[in-house]
Amino acid sequence: MIKKITIKDIANELNISPSSVSRALSDEPGVSPSLRKEIVDAAERLNYIPNSSAKSLKTRKTQTVGLIVSDIRNPFFLDFMSGIETVLFPRGYKFIVCDIGED
Repeated sequence: MIKKITIKDIANELNISPSSVSRALSDEPGVSPSLRKEIVDAAERLNYIPNSSAKSLKTRKTQTVGLIVSDIRNPFFLDFMSGIETVLFPRGYKFIVCDIGED
């Protein structure tokens, strides 16, 4: 099993505090440009992937859009969902679909 890299792992790697790593990766003030670059480089090197659940708890925003369709097999909905996903994904949103089976 591959270990998921956390902010604490990056902080330990660079011998800095996890809060500095968090601020740098969230593009918040309080981190010098040189340290921010070092943190971002380490995150990329270690293959860090942000935890979207943790972020949504802190920001109180889930970045999730839900769609309820009457029949997911309908070609109209397939094209429609593809278009929605094309717009949402690059903006960092998740997309949930629920098929109610024409009920």
